[in-house]
Amino acid sequence: MKAIVFSLAVYSALVLCAPDINIHVDLDIKTETLSQPRRGKSNVKETNDGHEQAHTGDKESENYILEFGHGKHQGFPSDDGSYIKWSNIPYAIPPHFEETRWFRPLTWLEYEEGVIHNGTGIKKCPQAQPGWVYKAAEFLGDFATTQDGSKNLKPLPAKWDTPITPNDYVDPSNGSYAGSEDCLYLDVYVPIDVYQDRGKRQIFHAATTVWIHGGGFVAGSKDDIKSADGLFKASNKTDDLPGFILVSINYRLGMFGWMGGMKYLNEYGTVNLGLEDQRAAIEWVSNNIWQFGGDKNRVSLMGESAGASSILHHLTYEQGNPRADNPRYKNVIMQSPAFFPQPDTEPLDKVYNDVLSRANVKDLEALGGVSNETLKKINYEIIFRSPYGQFTFGPTINSSATPDLPGKLIKQGKYHKNIAVLSGYTKLDGLLFTPPWIRNEQAMVDYVSSIYPKSAKAVNDTIKSYTFVKGDKDGLSQRLAIMSVSNVLDDLAIQCNVNYLAEQQVNSDQTYGKIAYMYQFGAPPAPLHGADLDYLFYPEDAMPGMGPANPELAERFQKYWANFIRYLDPNDEEDVEKEKPVWTTYTKDNRKAMVFGHFLDGVLGYKNDYNFKLESDPLNANQRQRCSFWQDAPYAGGVSVKSRKFVDQTQGHVEIYEL
Repeated sequence: MKAIVFSLAVYSALVLCAPDINIHVDLDIKTETLSQPRRGKSNVKETNDGHEQAHTGDKESENYILEFGHGKHQGFPSDDGSYIKWSNIPYAIPPHFEETRWFRPLTWLEYEEGVIHNGTGIKKCPQAQPGWVYKAAEFLGDFATTQDGSKNLKPLPAKWDTPITPNDYVDPSNGSYAGSEDCLYLDVYVPIDVYQDRGKRQIFHAATTVWIHGGGFVAGSKDDIKSADGLFKASNKTDDLPGFILVSINYRLGMFGWMGGMKYLNEYGTVNLGLEDQRAAIEWVSNNIWQFGGDKNRVSLMGESAGASSILHHLTYEQGNPRADNPRYKNVIMQSPAFFPQPDTEPLDKVYNDVLSRANVKDLEALGGVSNETLKKINYEIIFRSPYGQFTFGPTINSSATPDLPGKLIKQGKYHKNIAVLSGYTKLDGLLFTPPWIRNEQAMVDYVSSIYPKSAKAVNDTIKSYTFVKGDKDGLSQRLAIMSVSNVLDDLAIQCNVNYLAEQQVNSDQTYGKIAYMYQFGAPPAPLHGADLDYLFYPEDAMPGMGPANPELAERFQKYWANFIRYLDPNDEEDVEKEKPVWTTYTKDNRKAMVFGHFLDGVLGYKNDYNFKLESDPLNANQRQRCSFWQDAPYAGGVSVKSRKFVDQTQGHVEIYEL
């Protein structure tokens, strides 16, 4: 293998976690149940079917000026005029004041008379990058190095045998901390034909997908998307139905959006504020998408990494109780849903106390009055010192909306079932997060115990049931040892999250809503975490340094995604007619997944395979059984949801409940 190819792929994966880094190196269902159109001619009738009329033909419409709760907002055409983009539309008031910090998003926006907003500038939430990502860039560069240009892998430098601590990190910030608390905005991308037809009476208006960015819940923004060209072109134009609308959203990150712990809760803090931001943005889309030509009954969610695991939490929000939470979406796409579940409040309490100590205050009320710059600095410092492979902040439990981990709730059937799902992962998802000095089962047991000190003994036994390669001094065995360790983290934090939902759908007695498609991304040069983003947003270089995506595979990948957004089915009718690979739903009798490319061929051999085909589930029966074990959260030990008071902040009305 060539070091440069793998190193570029490594760089790309790191950009996903740290966007500013600059280092070189079947479920059966009747589709009609979900009110989606069938393929073929649309048979458009002269009826509005309850769709609100958009006024077209006037000067403001021609200038792409629309009116929302905050005032009038102007969109601008893309360079080729194929779509219109409205940038920086606010969906909630800025949460940067003492009265609004650490509250659920407040959506009563003040209307600005006589102002036409043009959405200029970049809006991103305060964020930071864990210091270990720079070490990971260096390590994975060495991981790819061969001996004298041959296929023989060079032994890893001795420095990777030693544990890396936050004291080993080198801070590149120079005292500058990115982002602003005034960040609750979204962007809307609309194909020109959808916009022009928005006032026409149709049975089905355009579908909409809401993109939730990744970044470990500590980094990233809506502006990570630079263009929607490829996805829009992938929309099937063989019928009369409109294309789809893409919405990209911001949400609060790090300590601004994901603090937890009993002390924080007892001071009436609200957990998972970033998740609440996402819900507010989704509600805005449901209420306003008609103005762009969209149908509020054809909304989907799409996300990668932290964005995908956010969707997992949306599916289990309020335990799937439709009376408490009526989803405003019909289908979801989850790409590598990654997060380290943390049901224990003690580590969260330590982080919260650290925040208070650094701010020199005693409680949440006082923290609300600390300056923005001070809070950004504290947020940066805590995230930067995250242990290798971790991010410190992320989704937590102990609220009425999120009373337990998503995996456990899904196993209990407490999730929104009438939602179509397309989900998958990359073949080497876990490698990015794997500490390079951990190369055997005991080291892995110790590492997991450091994250989850209350783990049951069965956790250690399960870890030891994985296949570990002895990491001797030769280059091949060292790499195989590290990759075998990464398999454990892959299951714990990513791949099993995909399995949980598919297995519950397979084993459920329900007769509706059982649409599930699974995939694995394995295309060269290296299918690391986030590698599929270059294919999703092709020809945009979504992951700088990865190298060009294979055009044929990228266009097929996009076509599948576009079809699922529009039809809840990734396939084309022409695929069936031409006997091309048909992506079947995942069922108990048909455990199949679409595999996009093959990177590994044999024992760490490399093969440039960009084919796509339906194969048996990459997770075999033993692996699925291990996923079932992790799903019960045995690493939580005796941890359970604790009785406490919590505050419900809904549009300024505060009520205190007992859980």
